[in-house]
Amino acid sequence: MIWLLNISSYCNDPGLASILAIVKKFMNILWIIGPILAIIGGGIALFKLMSNPEEKKYKTLFKNMIIALIMLFFIPVIVNVVMQMFDGQFELASCWNQAEAMSEITGQESHYIDPSGKPKNPIYTDPSKYQTGTKEPEKTNASYHKNSVNRIRYNVYYQNDSRWGSVKYPSGSTINEIGCMISSIAVVTSSVDSSVTPKTVFDSGHRHSYPRNAINSLSNGAFNCVAGKTDAGSIKNALAGGKVVVIKVYGSKKGGKSTYTTSQHYMALLDYKDGNVFVGNGYSTGGTGVAGWHNANNVLVSVNEADYCTPTQKVLSKYGG
Repeated sequence: MIWLLNISSYCNDPGLASILAIVKKFMNILWIIGPILAIIGGGIALFKLMSNPEEKKYKTLFKNMIIALIMLFFIPVIVNVVMQMFDGQFELASCWNQAEAMSEITGQESHYIDPSGKPKNPIYTDPSKYQTGTKEPEKTNASYHKNSVNRIRYNVYYQNDSRWGSVKYPSGSTINEIGCMISSIAVVTSSVDSSVTPKTVFDSGHRHSYPRNAINSLSNGAFNCVAGKTDAGSIKNALAGGKVVVIKVYGSKKGGKSTYTTSQHYMALLDYKDGNVFVGNGYSTGGTGVAGWHNANNVLVSVNEADYCTPTQKVLSKYGG
């Protein structure tokens, strides 16, 4: 075990060890085959030179074969000697000398056999829920959420809340039916004024505004919202940094693959942790419609728009930031 730890300390990068091991194997092969090929080439050149002593090109070829023979034989020797001389002084030299052993170790599989012979239950009761390698997200019906980075508190809203769910747009549709955008706007701006609700946003005249414009206006400078990239990596990074991201996803009727809607749906993403995002607005009390933690890989599908909202000092100060 001690020798294993020593090798690991010499070369703490398994990838580098693998590359150096391949190079060493190639050099070992070249060390054997190279001189043989050079001898064969030199023999052919010598034979042709004896047949035609006046031909200069055969003299040059024979000389080159001799030089190649010497180089192919001695270069691997010189490299190994130099690496041995500097072993312990330079990490590359130490890694070179231990590369083959380290490569063999990192390529081995590890198997544990329980001497008791007793069967063990699986760690997860339903492995299908853990295909992404992240924890199964918790659903919630909480009335608010505190961001894990800056502790900003956001109200959690549902479109079908009896206080505003039946309010109708000029088109005749209700907030319960199509109010996901104003609910997202209300969730974010509630961090500045907890009395803000989807009905507040509806009455303000921002029911047809882009979320970024409505939040900038209703928060009075507490957030700086701009349109941004729609890829999952950018959204996760923004959330991990304490920003809020309001996204619009497309379902099958819009040519998208989101399972959160068949048409289009806005969601206010308030947090990111352990591979999950916190959705601040819900449209039902079950399934994907529940506000709360959802697997990020399920939420960030077919994102058509993304508004990145950075909290300014005005709101950060309110929460001790």
